[in-house]
Parts: sequence; structure tokens; C-alpha cells
Amino acid sequence: MDYDLSDLENDLSIGREIEFTFENERYSISRISTGFSFTRFYEASTVQNYTDHTELLRNAKIGDELLADTDFYSHCTSDSRHAGADVV
Repeated sequence: MDYDLSDLENDLSIGREIEFTFENERYSISRISTGFSFTRFYEASTVQNYTDHTELLRNAKIGDELLADTDFYSHCTSDSRHAGADVV
């Protein structure tokens, strides 16, 4: 079964944190005390904080493109999402 945007939304809604690689860059979606944080690894200037997973999915961006409009999640499998959704 392919991993899709609804799987990502479900994983975030139950508190899972996600790490993935997209276009040779590594990203993370992490829980923070005020909600969720989306960032490119080791790039403090890319930190985007949101109050909840719904706001993150509506507004997070990779460059100029909304995260939800990219296809990064299409490379995940149901097995990999349980291990942190590492994208290959």
C-alpha cells in the first residue's frame, strides 16, 4: 500500500514525528511544546512552526512550494511510515 497525504495527516494527528529526504535534502516534522515544527536538517533559517498538524499541512513550504503540493510522501510505504517515514 502506498503512503499518501491522508496517511501523513493521520500519522501527525496521533503524534508521530516524520523524517524524509526530498530532492536530496533531509527534512523533519517534529513535535514541539507549541505544536509542530517543519525544517530542513541543519538549517535553522528554514524552521517553520505551526500550532497543529492541520495548519502545518496547509502552510508548510519547501522552497516556494507548499509541502502538501509536493510528492515527497508518495515514496513512502506503509512499512516505512511506522519506522519514521524515511523516504528513499
